[in-house]
Amino acid sequence: MSFTVRVEGFSEGADIPRRYTCEGQNTPPVIEWTAEPATTQSFAVIVDDPDAPAGTWTHWLVWDIPDNVRSLSAQAEKVNGIKSGTNDFGVGTAVLVHQKAEGRIATFSAYSR
Repeated sequence: MSFTVRVEGFSEGADIPRRYTCEGQNTPPVIEWTAEPATTQSFAVIVDDPDAPAGTWTHWLVWDIPDNVRSLSAQAEKVNGIKSGTNDFGVGTAVLVHQKAEGRIATFSAYSR
């Protein structure tokens, strides 16, 4: 089995569910991963929008996720050691979409180190 990322409530290629946009609750979905490499020491997650009008737009940037953690939610910063970077909205917290999402692409990437 290969390293796999799953996003709660999303189907690959489908529209971003309204509840994750500013027209809904504007909360990030839970991101889960499985089958990471055996040598994994930590994880990083990047959520971006590659077809944003201004170019690729970063919505969420999180790293130093401990190797025993297998999911990420809006409460990520409360887990000891996890760091969150400043996104392209200028904030360090999770923001998925601040605009109409229909027809847009969101890329969820998890990395192991």
